[in-house]
Amino acid sequence: MKILYNHRTRGKGVEGVHIRGIVGGLRGLGHKVILVSLPGAECDKTVLESSFAKMWRIISHNAPEAIFELLEIAYNAISFIRLWNIIRKEKINFIYERYALFNFSGVTIAGIYKIPIILEINDISTLDRVRKLRMRWFAGWFEKRIFNSASALITISTYFKNHLIERGVPADKIWVLPNAVDPSVFNPKQADDYRIRKQYKFNGDVVVGFVGRFAHWHGIDFLISCIPDIISATKNVRFMFVGGGNEKARSSFMTHIHDKGIFDSITFTGWVKHDLIPAYIAAMDITIIPNSNAYGSPMKLFEYMAMGKAVIVPRLGPIEDVVIDGRNCVMFEPGDKESLKNALQGLIKDAGKRARIGHEALKTVQENYTWEKNAQKIIEIGLAVAMTGVNKV
Repeated sequence: MKILYNHRTRGKGVEGVHIRGIVGGLRGLGHKVILVSLPGAECDKTVLESSFAKMWRIISHNAPEAIFELLEIAYNAISFIRLWNIIRKEKINFIYERYALFNFSGVTIAGIYKIPIILEINDISTLDRVRKLRMRWFAGWFEKRIFNSASALITISTYFKNHLIERGVPADKIWVLPNAVDPSVFNPKQADDYRIRKQYKFNGDVVVGFVGRFAHWHGIDFLISCIPDIISATKNVRFMFVGGGNEKARSSFMTHIHDKGIFDSITFTGWVKHDLIPAYIAAMDITIIPNSNAYGSPMKLFEYMAMGKAVIVPRLGPIEDVVIDGRNCVMFEPGDKESLKNALQGLIKDAGKRARIGHEALKTVQENYTWEKNAQKIIEIGLAVAMTGVNKV
């Protein structure tokens, strides 16, 4: 099949990993994928950030919110022309679009050319967002029409699906497809854990690890507040934080760590390239997600599991869509220190349990959560909407 993949992201961070995963999965199944994006942000690994993408990043970070939202609307003109130039030359079977606020160019051109369009929904106007919306009502007005015009919607969690249903989207138009992982990259048999353990002098320690952006909403401060009690109860444990991010948040965490006298038990690696992350996870004995939101599908969950690691996670709906407490993960009650400390201590003291949980986690990912399996499902949905007609499921 010939698939047009449209997105309006800069293709960095987790969103870039997701886009490359889906595109790679579709191409791995033998389908042709044509990427349409911000000029120079196609998410191929060899593509450097273009001048246009750099300008968009600067505007995004510095422009008043209302101005930025107006520019998002204006971008539809550029997007429409790029889509139109491709569709009039290529016979496209369906459009797959990573939905972005105010982005109506995809459904518009799909309607003109009678091509099915599948929208992947990772963000909508009515949810709490890190970046606050100024024209929320206007975004909602656009969304209602965009979602009604789409042939099908894919969400990353059941919570998201239920939220869309509450917004009036028919349930039979929505599929749930959590995030996934590339098992050829996150492969426990290929990762060099020895080098990392030697570099940071972990020796025979039990290493508890976190991978992600250094930000308060990831619950790092919550995890750090539990560490003194864990260290006092278990002497051979070390904590490793892999990632970069907000310097103000990092400074706050470092001050807290020094005040608690636990600096020697914690390692901060700083930012690490994504293709090096598997080796760092391989060096961990226990992996952890201290916090997540109510609707998202944490990418790091699948990366931890693909490396065969015991993972500790908060009991939240999108995570419960994927794992089962005591089988392929250990859950704690969100924001409950005693619950988290009990989960940690149970795994730190029981190597056998760590091995069992990790084995089941790896098996779960291999059977259900690879990008190729997600791509197979997308093709099934694409065929379904093509047979039942545009804008019908």
